[in-house]
Amino acid sequence: AVATKIARRLSHRLEPQNRFPEEEVVYIALHLISKTQLEVEKSSDRLLLRQALFEVLGRYDDEYGYQFSHDFSLIEGLLTHLEVLVERLRHNLHIDNPLLDDIKTTYHDIFDLTQSLMAELSVFHSYSLSESEIAYVALHLMASLERQKEKYKLNVLVICATGYGSAQMLKNRIKNELGQQVSI
Repeated sequence: AVATKIARRLSHRLEPQNRFPEEEVVYIALHLISKTQLEVEKSSDRLLLRQALFEVLGRYDDEYGYQFSHDFSLIEGLLTHLEVLVERLRHNLHIDNPLLDDIKTTYHDIFDLTQSLMAELSVFHSYSLSESEIAYVALHLMASLERQKEKYKLNVLVICATGYGSAQMLKNRIKNELGQQVSI
């Protein structure tokens, strides 16, 4: 691939003792690919991927009560990530996700949902996706869920007839019980 050739040329411009090992060349190539702007002819692929995402996320909205298909940041972030992922897979470049174990244990429901999502996107049917890649996509869904929580935060006003001290005690008790779900 072009990105790999560029990374190798960069390495060869260095003194022999400072040249990059092959793993670093691949790593640099990976970053070059991930930062590359899409070519004009890929805009139809992007449109097809967007439609597939809307369809799958809309079903998940109905089935699980999420609002994924209404989250513009999620859709755009996923589109960009998935396009770069396709390029990495085409060039057989893989990256490890240092958060994989945490995501699988703490957010196993979202990880499983993400596996289902990726299995439903036909563009990935001819590739074998690693759990690390699935975990990276899961991060987008997790971020969307956090935005949804923030969006539906309850506003609470504490008024207490017995005085300010009682109101502060009630405020702290509500905050301890409901945490980030409320704005007091």
